[in-house]
Amino acid sequence: MNLYALIGRMRILSDDEVVHAAERAGRLIIETYLAPNTSFVDLPGFLEEMDPLREFGEACRREVQAIPPH
Repeated sequence: MNLYALIGRMRILSDDEVVHAAERAGRLIIETYLAPNTSFVDLPGFLEEMDPLREFGEACRREVQAIPPH
């Protein structure tokens, strides 16, 4: 529930790109949590291909960079 509350706040303060990236990250986290366990042997490859916050972080960086300096 905390995740949904944070995304709700983002809808007020952030642009659409950040909100959509946050929603996708949230879905990926939940899907990963509900998926079958990964074996230790498969873990290195799994970690390389999954970075649930990468797209969100990049969207946030673009939003901050778009803010004009004072």
